[in-house]
Amino acid sequence: MDVELQIIQKHLALTRRKRNAFVGACKLPAELLSDIFRLVQSEWKPLSWKRSDAKYPSATLYSLGWMSLSHVCSAWRKVSVNDSHLWSSIDCLAVPSCAMHTILARSGRSPLSLTFVSAKDYDDNISPFCDMWLSPVVRLRVEALTMTFRDEFAPNHLPLRLPHLRKLAINYDKFGKTVTHVFPKDGPCYPKLTQLTLTNYTVTWDSLIITSTLTHLHWSLDSSGTPANYLPVSDFTRLLARMPALKYLHLSNALKTTSRKQVKAKHTLPISLEFIRLSFWDESPVSALFNYIEIPPTTSVVIDFYSCNTPSDVSAVAAALLQGAFAYESEPRELLIEDGCYYLRPWLAEPLKTRHLDVHFRDVVDFGEPRSRCLLLQDSDGEMSDRWDGDEDETWDMEDARRFLPYVPLACVTAITFCSHFEHFLNTVTSWFSSFSIAREVRHICLRASDQVIPLCTALEETTNSDFILFPLLETITLGEPYEDLETDKNAQTHLVLSVVSVLEKRREGGAAIRELRVARNVEAWSGDPWVAVRELVQLSFFN
Repeated sequence: MDVELQIIQKHLALTRRKRNAFVGACKLPAELLSDIFRLVQSEWKPLSWKRSDAKYPSATLYSLGWMSLSHVCSAWRKVSVNDSHLWSSIDCLAVPSCAMHTILARSGRSPLSLTFVSAKDYDDNISPFCDMWLSPVVRLRVEALTMTFRDEFAPNHLPLRLPHLRKLAINYDKFGKTVTHVFPKDGPCYPKLTQLTLTNYTVTWDSLIITSTLTHLHWSLDSSGTPANYLPVSDFTRLLARMPALKYLHLSNALKTTSRKQVKAKHTLPISLEFIRLSFWDESPVSALFNYIEIPPTTSVVIDFYSCNTPSDVSAVAAALLQGAFAYESEPRELLIEDGCYYLRPWLAEPLKTRHLDVHFRDVVDFGEPRSRCLLLQDSDGEMSDRWDGDEDETWDMEDARRFLPYVPLACVTAITFCSHFEHFLNTVTSWFSSFSIAREVRHICLRASDQVIPLCTALEETTNSDFILFPLLETITLGEPYEDLETDKNAQTHLVLSVVSVLEKRREGGAAIRELRVARNVEAWSGDPWVAVRELVQLSFFN
């Protein structure tokens, strides 16, 4: 008994400490608590799982997730129960069926977002859950519906009448397989549907689920699926014609090549289509697609290749994507370039984003920016692919983005950011000349402080007929965080600074003075204050 009392006292003390830790949070304003609860809700999902043993055969266990917050204290319970928006997003298969009426009551009159994520345990029993959560009364409130399933018959539970549905996602979660669902002739009635996501769900250009109200379509198929499940490239324009209000389109392995012949007249996509992303394992459907369509310069486009078998097809796509994009446009542009990646966007007349230098800018850039174009070459893990897979040119390294420089409209590029090791390809004066001598409108460049700055400075000094060969209008140089080897090599630091001083002097003497030098803050701390001479020649600033 004494031991048991000691254990009770120990746990009582722990419980008091936990309670005291919550006292301050319990006194927060209700509005702030609601915001916190919504953030927690997106990360702490309810869960359910099967328990099979002799004592509890096939019992279903539940974890309430964020709903546990309503059990902490009376203040938290009051806030959570009275916030109807918290209860309007429901993971239908992750909560006990007996809680349905309580959850719906707490959601008040808020529009509902229902999610059915079918674990393997539920494949044979999803029907009663769908019938329960998608009853005729509930359907009138459903604004968003997500169905992720492994049973090919699960789409049969999709209601035909959802009068207020705006977002629909249907995901068939079986590798290498697709599902086809045929609606009745009168079709589904989703008069307000604007966003549709389909994963491994076969669609033809005349599928009834494609409605005229759609503004966003994301359609993804498994690359190892049956060819008959893909949409022929020749039907692409017919599919678009079914969606006159479409603004956002993302196709992933959803097209197949049917013919390579050049059409007499290309179809110009509507300017209302603001964004297109094409993600493919095989580049041939994308190359064939550009034989059928003309993309206006107002449309932002991202082409994402996970593997490449034919370099000539990739080159054709690069030419259509980049070279033809702004042929008749005089708008100044910014080019972000790294190994395996090009991104061309309007120049915003602001300092170049130095945060792009030490990471892959695909991780920090919003590719949905207006009037932009991007070509990504990466493997299935999202990293740059190391080499072409085909036999056409086995020496062609996908990471060598210089291959596509001839297709970039460098004449309209005002700023260039060299990201994530791309400058390693520019380690000689000749490489700078051959790659960028045509870019005569460039006024701003940004790259990491490294040994590659030295050949750049040498190239910037070279003239012909009293005219600078490389970037003759250059105004600003930004040097980002140095590589680790430069941080400790004082001789290399001195050599770099002397090269910068030399080019600043030559440019000033030649009547093309560089106006500003921006340098990373940790470079300022190099021993001996090597930037004294630079301050006398140019406006010098340091950034974090």
